[in-house]
Amino acid sequence: SILNIAEPFMLGERRLFHLDALMTYSTLASFLMFFHYCFKHKKIFYLIGGSFFLAFAVLTKTTSLVFIPVPLLMIFAGQLSFKKKVFSYLLLLVFSSLFTFALFPAVWKNPVKKVPYYYKKMSEGVTLIGYEGRKEIGKSGKGESTILEKSMKKKPLEYYPRVLMYRLSPGMWVISGLTVLGSIYFFIRHFIEMAGKQDRTFEHFDLFVFTVFLITTFYVALTMATKTSERYALIFLPFIFLWTATTLGKAKLRYMTILVLIYVLSMIPQY
Repeated sequence: SILNIAEPFMLGERRLFHLDALMTYSTLASFLMFFHYCFKHKKIFYLIGGSFFLAFAVLTKTTSLVFIPVPLLMIFAGQLSFKKKVFSYLLLLVFSSLFTFALFPAVWKNPVKKVPYYYKKMSEGVTLIGYEGRKEIGKSGKGESTILEKSMKKKPLEYYPRVLMYRLSPGMWVISGLTVLGSIYFFIRHFIEMAGKQDRTFEHFDLFVFTVFLITTFYVALTMATKTSERYALIFLPFIFLWTATTLGKAKLRYMTILVLIYVLSMIPQY
């Protein structure tokens, strides 16, 4: 929570009131609720809440469609019986569809006609503008944007890592570097001790795996798309913070306190 609140890039995007910030927090809320349902409390409330924020994120910005495979894999890998997994997939489909309809007033009147229409528009936005990188001319009022034939130049693979390099605060870079090293250590120790005692020693191992998987999924999807923007890197940050918090939670209290103090002190010159 401290990292999400204090990190300058996150703070700046929130103050812009841009859709990327709203989509990012909705995706994070959906991720955490689905995780609690599959691996922790297993209460239907969390599945319904995750479905709500999933629908809200997708309607906010179609970039969050990349997130959809994550809850599907969570349910598949979760600590649920086979019958409950099938039931969960059904509920996920039903509630996500209901919330999408309820939060999309434009399709309330004549949904049989409007749903295919808006689906086509969203598909064009994802494929032509996002993936192919075709330029567009926006129009104010009731006029729709015009998609041009000319495409943007595709950015290199290291574009988003480079954006994060410049946008993350110095203190966050220190903590992130130690997080990667700590994750490798806990990951190796987890499997060594599991092989010897058949016991799970990494309490948040599932959260760690799915957080890294989600970061990787968004990186691959955004890198494949031709249209790029610095603000698109915002989706990585809450999950990098979650990864950091998960790893720091395994460290001794005195080490964790020192790292948090370093981070707070490094923020003073920036503010």
